[in-house]
Amino acid sequence: LMRAGDAYCLVFMTDAHGMPGDVAYKTDVVPHSSTPSWNEEFLFGINPRTVNLTITMFDKDAVTDDDLIGSMQVNVNELEPWREVDEWYKIVNTQLPAIKIHDAMIRLQITRQPADAEPVKAPPRPPAKQLAPLPAPVPGGPVG
Repeated sequence: LMRAGDAYCLVFMTDAHGMPGDVAYKTDVVPHSSTPSWNEEFLFGINPRTVNLTITMFDKDAVTDDDLIGSMQVNVNELEPWREVDEWYKIVNTQLPAIKIHDAMIRLQITRQPADAEPVKAPPRPPAKQLAPLPAPVPGGPVG
């Protein structure tokens, strides 16, 4: 983003006419950042009318309405089942001058599961590694 903001996204599926499905997710707000990172995972059902995964990005405002930063879409029918796509997508807003969202992009990791597959959750994260304690200082040894 061009300036630090309080960004969040709405994530939902849309049909061929741009109508949203029944499920939408809202990411957490990332305060005061020009490079927000969410690292959130969402699971959607895909029905025969589903065409696009749509992400709409906003800047949260405390006093006025939230500002639309832009949006992007991925055609889910072009995704191969079980093949993870890890790509950067351009955020677009035709109502703003291009310079306002110049180079605004979002990285998505998407895996399409076949309709007859059991939902797969991400594996649990390994526990944080414990750091070894610092050695005790040697009396009369170097300081630093």
